Amino acid sequence: MRDDLVLIPDIVLARLCEKASPDARLAGLSLLISSASATRPLTTGTLKCLKRHLPHMFADVDANFRGEVHSHFQALTNRLRAILAVLARQKVKKAGSHHMAFKHDAANHNLIEGPDQARAVYASHLNFITWSLKFLEGELVATAAYQRHISALKAFTVILRSGLDAEVQLDDLAKSARGEIHWPLHLKIMSSTLRRALLDLLLDPFDDVRQATLDILLINQRSSASANNQTSANYNRLQLERTLAKAQDMMIRTGRVDQADGVGRLYTLVVHDRLISVNSGSTSATGLVEDLVKTLEESLNIASTDMSSAVRCHPIHGILTALRYVGNETLYYIDAYTIWQIRVRANFSDAEDNAG
Repeated sequence: MRDDLVLIPDIVLARLCEKASPDARLAGLSLLISSASATRPLTTGTLKCLKRHLPHMFADVDANFRGEVHSHFQALTNRLRAILAVLARQKVKKAGSHHMAFKHDAANHNLIEGPDQARAVYASHLNFITWSLKFLEGELVATAAYQRHISALKAFTVILRSGLDAEVQLDDLAKSARGEIHWPLHLKIMSSTLRRALLDLLLDPFDDVRQATLDILLINQRSSASANNQTSANYNRLQLERTLAKAQDMMIRTGRVDQADGVGRLYTLVVHDRLISVNSGSTSATGLVEDLVKTLEESLNIASTDMSSAVRCHPIHGILTALRYVGNETLYYIDAYTIWQIRVRANFSDAEDNAG
């Protein structure tokens, strides 16, 4: 008891996160990050507990459990923004005025007593944020399980839309990030290694992983365009084109639907990049779409005469998916009708061969 308040040590709440029961673990996580005052700093024990338990919570096989963890992570991100915003103001106060700026308040249990302590607490929270970014990037390795991939991608989306990266455009920010409380610092979230991992995930077997990855990369493309860094944009464009060429080779070699879908999403990034690029613009994007249509027509011509060769060397699923993603629905339906006609002829041919 202190000032008529019941204080529960964070070690007690941390033990809940170790329980076998999902409800107990979620309760422990909720109690660790919740507070009557959103600006009350997290304790050192709480930050250590989060580092220890978030990895296994992100990797849980229960989708409902991961959904609850994601909601708590959103709340944690919002609270970290509020905490750092207040600490940034407090840590620059003159030492002679700390008794006024850091007066103890029993209602919110603010234990910070001066600028030096404010700077130390600020550093510990900043350390947790940088740890989170490194942890999430590590979860995106190709060998990680689906649960780790999708949880990390959703968490990255939360951080990107929180306003921590100054390059993210206003339209991409979450509603809570457009309020009066802003991050007192900014970190560049997208690195070359992270972007490389995300491009690889566009060929992931799971559709929601591919979609979440595409959403992050589209936000990054808009951010890079607003920053007007031509050197970085050129490098990203080259990396994207190389990934697309590699993905097309894999699609032809394996014939897998998920990889064809990944090729379609990569084309979406290429078209989007050309639309927002200062040097290329819509004309270049239109030219790419026309090339896709031309390739599709050539593949259909081959299929009309030699179906087996078309299946082996000229798959069109990736092209159709690309056209669908970039919004050319009319072209898609016209070509789909042509494909249907070719398939009908092939079925009749197979039926005659079997009858003979």
